[in-house]
Amino acid sequence: MNIREHCAWVCNSLKEATDKAKLMIAAAIEKARSLGKEKVLKVKRKEAILVIGGGPAGIQASLELANQGFKVYLVESSPTIGGLASSLHRTFSINECNCAICVKSSKPLEVYENPNIELLTYCETSDVKRYPWGFKVKIIKKPKYVNYDRCTNCGLCSEKCPQLVLNEWDRGLSKRKAIYIPLPYATPPRYVIDPNHCLHFTENSCNICEEVCPYNAIDFSQKAEEVEVEVGAIIVATGSEEFNPSTIPKYGYGKCKDVITQLQLERLMDPLGPTGGRLVRVSDGEKPSKIVMIQCVGSRDPKINPYCSSICCSIALKHARSIKERHPEIDVTIVYKDIRLMGKYDEKYLMECERLGVNFVKGEVIDVKWDPELKRFRIKLESFGERKCLLADLIVLSTGFIPSANAIELAEVLDISLRRDKFFASTHPKFAPLETNVSGIFVCGAAQGPTDISETINQALAVVSKVAKVLGKGEVRVKLSKAVVNENYCIGCRVCEISCPFNAAKVSVQGISNVVEVMCKECGICAAECPAEAIQLVNYRDEQLNEIIKGVLSS
Repeated sequence: MNIREHCAWVCNSLKEATDKAKLMIAAAIEKARSLGKEKVLKVKRKEAILVIGGGPAGIQASLELANQGFKVYLVESSPTIGGLASSLHRTFSINECNCAICVKSSKPLEVYENPNIELLTYCETSDVKRYPWGFKVKIIKKPKYVNYDRCTNCGLCSEKCPQLVLNEWDRGLSKRKAIYIPLPYATPPRYVIDPNHCLHFTENSCNICEEVCPYNAIDFSQKAEEVEVEVGAIIVATGSEEFNPSTIPKYGYGKCKDVITQLQLERLMDPLGPTGGRLVRVSDGEKPSKIVMIQCVGSRDPKINPYCSSICCSIALKHARSIKERHPEIDVTIVYKDIRLMGKYDEKYLMECERLGVNFVKGEVIDVKWDPELKRFRIKLESFGERKCLLADLIVLSTGFIPSANAIELAEVLDISLRRDKFFASTHPKFAPLETNVSGIFVCGAAQGPTDISETINQALAVVSKVAKVLGKGEVRVKLSKAVVNENYCIGCRVCEISCPFNAAKVSVQGISNVVEVMCKECGICAAECPAEAIQLVNYRDEQLNEIIKGVLSS
């Protein structure tokens, strides 16, 4: 009952408001007389946390919670932790150290050595069940086909392996073996066999790694294992992925070797990258003289991704500045729709780029073609209603960022909501930016939209305080008496099961509906949708409503 907003503020006169207030009070008294006793369960939440995703957000959250004494299970789908940040050579900064080694090496090593963190790489979350004390989670451990207790990282297996495949860490600019360590500073620093490319699995024709291993560490008989953990909270930190520009033919990505993405450019400029840090054209290894960066590829496009990825402009400015500092003779041009800068140092990057001679052209790219006579690309664009043409011998696409590949599947497993753009949705963008629609499950970092590393770390620190608060309360009171089912009326139509947003309504094999009380949020949707009127909320029963109406009419 709300006499202010629902009565005083909406009535035109004092008498009208007073009369309505009397009726509201009479109705409330009648309802209070028929209230049923609610069951309350006192429960202690599990003091363990599941962190899904081993990028900067997952790493930071895991370390902070572990240092507070909590048990942390860090689950990562790839063989190493680090996420997209492991591909970086430099991070955003102007006056401070901007090498990325802290992000891609020292922090993962802290995770690996922390006794309160159980690192589960090459694993997937397969099932989650909710309980008053938290969650029971099933995790699938994919086989690595290498016995880590025996492996000494001698590298002989990889050296002798005959199968070469594209290296994901170098964004396809180099090759690796079918048995490999994902990157030089991988965490954990162990070899793994790629079954999709290993000749033993694809053609049943190769056992070389098994034969040459002096420690008998190769084990082709390994199978997937299932482990079960009990946790009081879950943090989703699955990050995002680079948009694949080969789906937009006009840029020529995938057909022309010298059309690359910003992350590929990052690998070319890294001393540990495929060229040892030399900036070259991919096609011939020669130094480029004209570089054109094209913004908003795969974002701000109603036909593909309508949203702005927010960090693409900053990435382009960072790389343009770095190129001009190292190679002032190279001509660098940025073709943009709008320069949108959101980070701490981004305005400084823009001013630095202008000072160093970076060219800025506002326009929309129409087409990219290779000119065999000039041995350069011709980039046609429309700028302020005019057609222009730019020449380049290296094109860098500033691609947008999209949700991680398993976002939809994970959302179904966790039963949490996604936005229209398929990033994870928070309960409220301003008042509850880290909570999801399921109590006890939180989301942070690029899992809910493209963010830079500093913002990602800030969100991870914020979500740690939320989780610590939930788990540090001691015993919590959980209301159990919510929606109830009259089995005599239930026809087993499953309408309640389909309509319940919290998966609290279940229909048994006998065709009778029941409500899982710890999952019910008392929203009333099931009661409204039930065609047989078999479900009612404990304190909103039909007989209660009848008494309320009688009380109002008799006043």
